[in-house]
Amino acid sequence: MKKKTLFAFAVLAVMFVGLMPAFGAPPAKMTIRFVDQWKPEQFIISKFLLYADEISKRSNGRLEIVRAGGPEIIPAPDQLTACGRGAIDMVIGWPVYYAGVVPEGQILGLPVTRWNWDNIYHLGNAISDDLDKVYQKKSNIKLMMQLAGTGIFNFTRNKPVTSVADMKGLRLRTSGGLDAIILQALGAAPTRVASAEIYTAAERGIIDGASRPLQPVLDWKENEVWRYVTTTPTSFQVTGCVWLGLNTWNKIPADLQKYLVDSFKKLEIESVKHYKNVEESAMRELMKRGVKPVDLKPDEEAKWLSLPSKPAEEYFLKQSPEYGQMLINVIRAAVK
Repeated sequence: MKKKTLFAFAVLAVMFVGLMPAFGAPPAKMTIRFVDQWKPEQFIISKFLLYADEISKRSNGRLEIVRAGGPEIIPAPDQLTACGRGAIDMVIGWPVYYAGVVPEGQILGLPVTRWNWDNIYHLGNAISDDLDKVYQKKSNIKLMMQLAGTGIFNFTRNKPVTSVADMKGLRLRTSGGLDAIILQALGAAPTRVASAEIYTAAERGIIDGASRPLQPVLDWKENEVWRYVTTTPTSFQVTGCVWLGLNTWNKIPADLQKYLVDSFKKLEIESVKHYKNVEESAMRELMKRGVKPVDLKPDEEAKWLSLPSKPAEEYFLKQSPEYGQMLINVIRAAVK
């Protein structure tokens, strides 16, 4: 009798557990852990943490996005590959860091047309599906979001740059890759210097200036060594992307996949407004701290924007012989 009773209880228990979802039992929570290339207090990460918290709250407890760490966890150049292998779920970073792995990421901001705050969302959205397919094929990761962009500006220490001719021979710090090609096209001498060493290199006269976004100049206090900034950017680049490993993506239920895609699309629109405000605020703050803005005359600005176009396109096609022309065609079609 006791055995029959115990058996009956066991059957009921199994049935109850199986019916729990139908009675509103809370679904299991999925945690997505991400790494990035910066510091948690830097404006890109601090803003994304707010995004992640909002996404988590609106998923009704089914999803959590948390920061695992930065380069101290996984070195920045290795993060994309680590994500593709499943060592981490998500990466937030600058596409230029992975130009050796997926050079196609440099299409975002490629000066085959003029990118600016008015068209960045439209152009980025036009290219996102094709670029996502390339990331999936090459690195086993999915492109989830493009974190707006930023102008890359020319800072100098002793000499204001008022024309293309003024760039001739200037030793300008660069992150390399496409940025170096653009500086060469304008007549400068690109010089590779790590971000943490820019201040010292300027003080010692190793470099005459730097190709930089505005906000990091404030973050690293480089305004103390630069006297001038040319207000027309040398280029316009996407500051960061969000990638999710396909191993993680394939484990997410279909409804949550759609929720994530929809959420990130909305955040892309918001991020354009946010980073435009960040850039405008940074320019005002730099001027307050003594960095003098230098405006180009219309004819010089036209040269400034057009000269890098052909060398940049040639560089991109060499880096991406398989997909480069297709991606350029998509961008040009989107412009038309």
